[in-house]
Amino acid sequence: GYGTINQNHNVNIPIADMNTDPTTGNKRALLDKVFQTYPYNGTPLRQNLQLVGTYYKSGTSAHTLFSTAQSSPILSAANGGSCQLNFAILMTDGFYNGSSPSVGNADGDHDTAFDGPPYADSYKNTLADVAMYYYEHDLNTSLPNDVPTVPGVDDATHQHMVTYTVALGVTGTLDPTTADPTASGFSWPNPANGDAQKIDDLWHAAYNGRGGFFSAQNPNQLTTTLE
Repeated sequence: GYGTINQNHNVNIPIADMNTDPTTGNKRALLDKVFQTYPYNGTPLRQNLQLVGTYYKSGTSAHTLFSTAQSSPILSAANGGSCQLNFAILMTDGFYNGSSPSVGNADGDHDTAFDGPPYADSYKNTLADVAMYYYEHDLNTSLPNDVPTVPGVDDATHQHMVTYTVALGVTGTLDPTTADPTASGFSWPNPANGDAQKIDDLWHAAYNGRGGFFSAQNPNQLTTTLE
């Protein structure tokens, strides 16, 4: 699937099975949408990661991610939905702005066993809170919880969204290759303090979502990083 953060209905495409040949079928349709993308307006990362989570949870209606109503891409139990892995890859070349996603302090409210230290901070409605919300909460309570785990990384067996983030040409105050959120005295910066702290929050979102954070300063580095 593919979606733009400013909800350009002409290029967003729902999740679909992919064939291998990029010149035909769903693969061709996806790549056509990618190459039709053009940048404009702000960078509402928090709201749009929330829309992706909502898409997984209950499907999305018109005027959200897509120009037509869509059902959740989590499959039925008969088709393997109980063990389905669900991912979001959030890519941006800038710090976020826009209105609050209203998820509260999801990584620090201790409403499940999956939040709290080292994921928690004391700030509300961050990008990291959005990632945590759709990781820790069951996205389909009607299915058995048979999602495969990655011990010590992703221990959730319920249907959840794993978040990966990619920063293009921007850096925060923290170096994810050396900083250790489990270390004594570590604290996540407040994203409200500045643009660099919002890039830190991009890493924090991937950490909370049990995915990965990747930073690339040029196209070659991006290719290497994604590989």
